[in-house]
Parts: sequence; structure tokens; C-alpha cells
Amino acid sequence: MNIKNYITRFGSLHQLPIGLESYLQIALKAIRFKKRQKISLAIPPELFLGFLERGTLRLYQIDPETHQEHTLEFLRSGHFLPPSLEFGIPDGKSLYLQALEDCELLAISEQHFRYLAKIFEECTLIYQLLSNQHLMRQFQHNQQLKTLSAKERLALFNKEYPGFFAFVSTTHISSFLGIHRNTLNFLRNGKAPKA
Repeated sequence: MNIKNYITRFGSLHQLPIGLESYLQIALKAIRFKKRQKISLAIPPELFLGFLERGTLRLYQIDPETHQEHTLEFLRSGHFLPPSLEFGIPDGKSLYLQALEDCELLAISEQHFRYLAKIFEECTLIYQLLSNQHLMRQFQHNQQLKTLSAKERLALFNKEYPGFFAFVSTTHISSFLGIHRNTLNFLRNGKAPKA
């Protein structure tokens, strides 16, 4: 459990108030997920201010009518999870995390999360900055889905997520890229899809 790395990343958002580092060293707990383990966020687990120390997670939702999984985001080690209050679950859709490989997260409980904001006023700003980062990533991804061709989205994905095809299902990647799995396979093989 590398608490120092967590505190460095947390402090990069905003200068940490005196005493917060000591508090986090006591409150942070390591949480492990096995490869392929799925976590329902309908009843959120204790992943407040969660930081992915090791592994890769997939954030996805399941459409209740079609039962299709829609990949929303891939979360890599060294990144904070989207703040639990910002998941914004649409009506009738369920949100999940899936470990794509063995993962270890550092997080605090909801009780500590609420207590931190009471004793360290700066935490409210830090929570907002984390939310803003997540919302900006979602906004940029949605813009890419609307403005870039499938080929351009794949090129950008390969740049941002090198090596993902080695351990992530093409179904999950095609869902994230907003293209059909067959189209993705054609593009990866250097062929143009049939019209």
C-alpha cells in the first residue's frame, strides 16, 4: 500500500491543509479486486476518494431493456475513481465496475469522506476538482464520439491506452469507441469496412 503516492497525487490537485496527510495515513484502506470481478454501484462500496494503485478497471452500465453493456470509461493505475456522487446513474440503468486485471485501490470510508470536509474546508474544493476532472474526461470522450471518424477514434485510443488489446475484450473497446465490433476488427486489420 503506497500511501505516499496517493498523497502526492491528491496534493497535486490542490495544496493539502496541515494535518490532512496524517489523517489520510490513518483512514486509507487497501481494497483488492480479482480479475473479472464485477462491483455493482447501485449500492456503492466504500470507495470514497478511491485511487487505483494497481490494475485496470472498466466503468460500464447495463441497459435494462437490451441487457447490453456500454463501456463508459477505462480507469488505469495512477488515477482517481470518478467521485461517487458524480456517477449520475440515468433512470433505469445500472452502473458497474469490472476489474480487467487484479486491482488494488486505496480509498476511505463514507464516514471519513464526510468527516474530512468538516475538519478540512479545502476538501470540498478538492472533491470538486476531482469531479471536474472526471466530467471533463467524459465531455472530451463524448466530443470525440461525435466529431471523429471510427479510424481517428481507434488511433487516439491506441495512443492513450497502449497495449489494451492484449487484455481487454474487443467488445468492451468497441463499445467505448462507439463502433461495431466487426468495424473495429476491420480497422485493426487495416481494411475498410464494407458499406
